[in-house]
Amino acid sequence: MFVNGNIFVVNKFLLAAHSPYFRAFFFEDRFRECQTQTFEINDKEVDVDMFGIMLSCIYPDNGKPNDNNVETILQLCDKYDLQVVKERCERFLIEDSRKCFVFKYRMAEQYGLSSLKCHCFNSINPNEFCARLLENIAEFSELNPNSQKVLDFHLAKVSESEKGEHNLASILQNGLLMKQMQQNKII
Repeated sequence: MFVNGNIFVVNKFLLAAHSPYFRAFFFEDRFRECQTQTFEINDKEVDVDMFGIMLSCIYPDNGKPNDNNVETILQLCDKYDLQVVKERCERFLIEDSRKCFVFKYRMAEQYGLSSLKCHCFNSINPNEFCARLLENIAEFSELNPNSQKVLDFHLAKVSESEKGEHNLASILQNGLLMKQMQQNKII
C-alpha cells in the first residue's frame, strides 16, 4: 500500500476486518484500487508517520498511542474507521495519559469516546484541575460551545459537592476572560 508515496506493507485482510473503510477500499469493485490491485492513498492532510503508527496500533504489541500522538491517531481512526485503534486510544487516555482533564474531555466529545467521557466526569479532581489551570483553559477554548456548557455544568456540580472550596466553572470562565484580555492587550 502506498500512502503519499511511502510504502506500507499491510495485511489487507486484517485491515479490512477492522475497518469498513479498508474493507471497501480493498474488496469493493467500485474502487479502482480493487480492480488494479494498486492501493494508494494520496492525501496531503495525512501525516505519513502518524499513519504508520495508527496501522501498527492494530497489532497489540506494536505501536502504542502516547500523549504526543493520540490526537492525530484519533483523527486518522475517524477518517479510516478503525474502531479497534480508537478503543486503544481511549484506554490509553483513561489509564496512562498525563494530559489535562479538559484535553481528555475534548477527545471524548470530539471522537465519541463514551467510556472516557464517563471517566472524566467521575474523576474530576478540583486540586489537580486548578494546578493545571492554564492547560485546562487553553483546551476549554478548543471545545465547541455546546461542550463548553456541558463541562461548565459538571464543573459547577463538582464545586457544589466540594462545599464551595473551588468554583471550577467560574475559575475556568475567569481564566478564559483573562486570556482574551491578554490577547487583545487590554491587560
